[in-house]
Amino acid sequence: MVLITDHCFAYQNNSDLSQELLIVMKAYHVPVVGYAVIKNYKIVSSQTLSIDSKLMVSQNSIFQAASISKTISAYGALKQAHSIFIRVVLIKS
Repeated sequence: MVLITDHCFAYQNNSDLSQELLIVMKAYHVPVVGYAVIKNYKIVSSQTLSIDSKLMVSQNSIFQAASISKTISAYGALKQAHSIFIRVVLIKS
């Protein structure tokens, strides 16, 4: 599972992102990937990809999320820290 926020990539659509991921998957021999694009704390799209014809995946495929909670928690903490920093800078100005 790959977590992608709207601040990480400048892709105009999922097809560009999917093509890039397929290239990386082939290079690193990763047979299947599921990803979600999150914008404003909501999943705006998701996709599953496979480079192995024997391993078919769909939107209903279940992936182990690994340590995704750490990534989401870190993202939330950084957003909060940035917000606090901006407020402190504005107050001191």
